[in-house]
Parts: sequence; structure tokens; C-alpha cells
Amino acid sequence: VRERSTGELVFGLGYSTTDQFVADVSLSERNLLGRGLQLRLALTWATRRQDIDFSFTQPYFLGRGVAAGFDLFSRTSDLQRTSGYELTSRGFSLRAGVPLTEALSSNFRYTLRQVGIQNVGTDASRFVREQEGTRVVSSVAYSLLYDKRNDVLFPTEGYAVRFNQEFAGIGGDARYLKTTAGTEYHHPLWS
Repeated sequence: VRERSTGELVFGLGYSTTDQFVADVSLSERNLLGRGLQLRLALTWATRRQDIDFSFTQPYFLGRGVAAGFDLFSRTSDLQRTSGYELTSRGFSLRAGVPLTEALSSNFRYTLRQVGIQNVGTDASRFVREQEGTRVVSSVAYSLLYDKRNDVLFPTEGYAVRFNQEFAGIGGDARYLKTTAGTEYHHPLWS
């Protein structure tokens, strides 16, 4: 057995056409208290966006193969130049994931968030002006992942297929069903 570092401190600087200057700081621990608990705090400051994300995961919840955890988040985006409004989103998620087979896993999530659209400009679309104000979104979601990649973090071969559904309307002000799917394929171009 060879020990290795379980903590990580990451700094990042960048520039994008959407957010302009961006600075990221994240602190994570993959083996908190020597029990495999995972903790992560990430801060992003950009000219037009600020994010705070905190997450905690227990990879073997109740001594079983279920990963359970929660997320707390706060996001603010200044979309005045592109869409004529400012967007805020604050809330939390409770989540659990379970492997069904060696390649197939399923995740479940409950999210409660408060979404605000403020400072709507006169040049914003009619649809944005109709959404001005604060809403509470309460949603449940599940996802299926079929993963045949050779590595989860840095894959070089294989494929993965994802299917997600989110239903909002369990309380709150919003009601919708959102379905997404995606796939990725990895094949080396040279040895």
C-alpha cells in the first residue's frame, strides 16, 4: 500500500468572451477524517458571474454501495450586455447514487432553489420581462449512466451514454419536465 495526498487546492485564472476575466479557487478533500468522506468548496469570481459551491459526499452511505451527499450553492450572473437582466440562484440539493451493474449506475437528486430575475432592461425580450421577480423551484431528478470508458477522469478509450430527467412541481412556483441525453466516444488518434 502506498499513501498519496488526498487533498487538493486549485487556483485558476482565465478569460472568456461570456464572463470576461475569471478567477477560480477550489479546495477538496477525498478522504476526510480517514473515512473516505469527500468535501469540496469552490469559489468563482468573474467580471459577470460569481459562484459559491459547497459539496459533501459519503461514498458508502450506511455501509452500503450507495453514495449520498448534499450541495449548497449560490450563483449570480450579470447578463445585462447579452440579454438585459441579472440572474441569481441560491439553494441546496440532496443526492444519492447507486451502481446497478459494473457499467450502469443511477443517481437521484432533490433540489430546492430560489431563482431571481432582476434589473430587467428595456431592451430585454418580452419573455424575460414576463419572468421578472423571484421564484422557488422544487425538483426531483434521476439520471442513468452507462459507462464503458477506460478511465473516469482522463479517458482515452471507450464510450459513455447519459440519460437525465428533471421534474419541477413538487411545491414551488415552477412546473416543468426536462429531459436530456448525451454520449461521448473516446478513441486515440495516435499511439
